[in-house]
Amino acid sequence: MGVSFHEATTVAALATPASARTNDQSVPSVAVFFIAADVFMAVGFAAAAVWAWRYAREAGGRLARGLRIAAVGLVAIVLANCVFVPAIVLGLIYHVGVADRAGSAGTVVGAFAVTILLMPGVLLFLAGVSYPAAMTRVGAMRIWWRHRRGYRQLAPLWTVLHSEFPDDALDRVPAAPWRDALRLRGTHRRYYRRVVECRDGLVRISPYLARTDTSADLPSRLQQALAAHAAGEPAQTKAVPVALPEGDGLDSDVRELVRLARGLETRGVG
Repeated sequence: MGVSFHEATTVAALATPASARTNDQSVPSVAVFFIAADVFMAVGFAAAAVWAWRYAREAGGRLARGLRIAAVGLVAIVLANCVFVPAIVLGLIYHVGVADRAGSAGTVVGAFAVTILLMPGVLLFLAGVSYPAAMTRVGAMRIWWRHRRGYRQLAPLWTVLHSEFPDDALDRVPAAPWRDALRLRGTHRRYYRRVVECRDGLVRISPYLARTDTSADLPSRLQQALAAHAAGEPAQTKAVPVALPEGDGLDSDVRELVRLARGLETRGVG
C-alpha cells in the first residue's frame, strides 16, 4: 500500500527532534519532509501543466497563448522540484547541513535550480495567467484611443452642424459629469453620441445639399447648404444620402465623416 503525502509528512514531523532546525536537511526526518513536499508539488504542477497544455489546444487566441505560456512555466517549476530532491538526498548522504540557509536552495545545485528554473518558471506562469486579461485591456485601450481620436477629428463637422441644428443634440448626460470624464467608458459614450449627432445633422441639411453645385467638393457644398439654411431658404427636396461609406459597419461610416470634417477644417470652418 502506498504512503500518502499527509502520512509521510506527519510521520516525519513526529520523528523530528525538538532541537532540530526547520531547514536542517542533514536530519533524516527533516529531509524526508522536504523530499515528500517537493515530490508532491512536482506531481501537482506537472498535472496542472498537462491540463493547461491540453486546454490550450481547445482554446483560441489570447487564452490559448496564455495557457501555453503558463504550461511552460509550470514545467520549469516541476524541473526545479525534481532538482531539489537529489540535492536533499546528496546533502543527507554527505551530511551537508544547510541549517542556516534557505533549505535545498542553500546548496549549489539548489541555488542553480532556483535561479535557472524556479524563478523563471514562476514568472512565466504568472505571465501566462495574466496574459489574456492584459491583452484584453490592451485591446480596450486601443479602442479607447481610436474613439478619443475620432471624437476630436469629428469636431469641425459636429460644430457647424450643431450650431445650425442645436435641437439634434442628445440631451441625456451622466449623473456625475466629472467622474464620467475620468472613466474610459465616458469616452466611448461621447464618441458614439457625436457620430449620431453628425449623421442626424447631415440628414437635416441634405435637402439643401441637393440644390448646390454638384461639381464642387462635398465640404464646399456643405458650406453652401448651411448658408442657405441659415438664410431661411426653403428646402425643395427630401433628405438624400450624404457621405455614404464604401464599406459596411460603423468604422467605415466614421471614416467618411472624418474625411468631411477634415475638408471643413482645411477651410477654417468649425
